[in-house]
Amino acid sequence: MKRDKTSSVQRGINPRASWDDYGISRGRYIELRAAAMSGRYDDVVREAAFTANKDIAEQIILSVTENRTYEGVEYTEKLGRIPCGRSDFYGYRRLFYHLLDKQMSM
Repeated sequence: MKRDKTSSVQRGINPRASWDDYGISRGRYIELRAAAMSGRYDDVVREAAFTANKDIAEQIILSVTENRTYEGVEYTEKLGRIPCGRSDFYGYRRLFYHLLDKQMSM
């Protein structure tokens, strides 16, 4: 069987990929976080969140726009429990920032 040479990040199947895997530096992360929190890019933020994981998109949006932790989002009455663990949630949030970075770079 021939093995695919593309990485799991490129195929979009690794929910725990690191910042280095996505090529996002600390400075770029801070820029992206500020853009997400500014409210100027709400449509792009929504699109990136739903592309990252449609099941937890609303929790991702709340986390990135209000700078809330997993625990801060997990126990909101409005959204209910997050249907994944903490490590996977932060992995999907990193994927969100990767997708946001790609959109903002266009």
